Amino acid sequence: MNLCYICREYPPAPRMGGIASATRDQARSLARRGHRVHVLAPAWEAAGSFDDEGVLVHRLRSPGWQLPGASRLIGQSLDRLGWSRAAARAVSRLHRLERLDLVEAPEFAAEGLLAARRAAPPVVVRLHTPLALVRRLNGTPLRRDCRLTVHWERAALQAAAAVSAPSAAIAHACAEAGYGPAAAAARIIPYGVDTSLFCPDGGVAACAATAAGPLVLFPGRLEARKGVGDFASALPAIAAQVPEARFAFVGADTQTAPGGGSWQQQLIAHARAAGIEGRVQFAGFLPREQLPSWYRAASTVVAPSPFENLALVFLEALACGRPLVGCSSGAFPEAVSDGSEGRTVAPCSPQALAGAVVDLLRDPAAAAAMGRRGRQLALRRFSLERVAALTEEFYGEVIATWRSR
Repeated sequence: MNLCYICREYPPAPRMGGIASATRDQARSLARRGHRVHVLAPAWEAAGSFDDEGVLVHRLRSPGWQLPGASRLIGQSLDRLGWSRAAARAVSRLHRLERLDLVEAPEFAAEGLLAARRAAPPVVVRLHTPLALVRRLNGTPLRRDCRLTVHWERAALQAAAAVSAPSAAIAHACAEAGYGPAAAAARIIPYGVDTSLFCPDGGVAACAATAAGPLVLFPGRLEARKGVGDFASALPAIAAQVPEARFAFVGADTQTAPGGGSWQQQLIAHARAAGIEGRVQFAGFLPREQLPSWYRAASTVVAPSPFENLALVFLEALACGRPLVGCSSGAFPEAVSDGSEGRTVAPCSPQALAGAVVDLLRDPAAAAAMGRRGRQLALRRFSLERVAALTEEFYGEVIATWRSR
């Protein structure tokens, strides 16, 4: 197959998240399976085409969509639409040159909208977490600019040849949020994880290895939708019941704390008030290659998002053989069975979160057994090879249906 991905965050990029990592893993996996794979991404520095482990990455100039007098009110939406136009034009050029079989784009920010509205090739829209859901989970209002982007996200799903999702939870949540029957009917194909990179064997983070006591790891961006506030509220109880426990936050800070300002600064103040400031550390955003050493250093990994798609941190922790504590809502139960690979607790319940973490810290043998089961689950269900095969099968069906119209 001749495939093309549209991904504004494709690494390296100023802002990289789960979409970027998942797209790169999938593109490289399919290239290893013999497919020709293109990626369209913005030219943050130099424009041109570059090889990325067998993937041909085309860095494009992306002028914003100009609408005199509107930039002040809907500037972000116009910028997003400008990227969608640049990507659609590049898809058309590639299709004329070498006949693309299929294009995939994320639903977030409607990157594939204008490509999907063209006659060919077929476009698959993949659900990650759309803007409407992100804003709701972070407790931030949908202002005019965001509402326009949400409208375009919904339009992209309607125009797509097919829709896929990493979890049933995100497909259901998108349908409930007004993204239509296409979201409800999405093909469920999980994210994959590099089980060679994320594995139990190898070094641990230097600053974690030199300190005594079990480490509780929070991997993820510091924002409300990741459950960072609930974990912060649980810290004093965990620290009191397990005096030797330490805590690490690995992820980018955001200026979205209650009342505005830095989540990291608020967490530091919270730890100081509880008398545990010296037991809490912040590593900030780290390159992906450095993350396995932090997982290996951890005794327990917490991912207490009240709602989460099939987050990569779930899969990375499983692959590294570490037990997880997460919420019974969202896609966490699709990756972790309570008592098998980790613990599930009620969302937005710091008391329940603290209790589950303390139980694991007090019973390292049980925690280690959960970690071993998690590693086997990652190899069996979430390996890049298995996910690539599922994706390949799905794409083949979409292409066949498209050509038979």
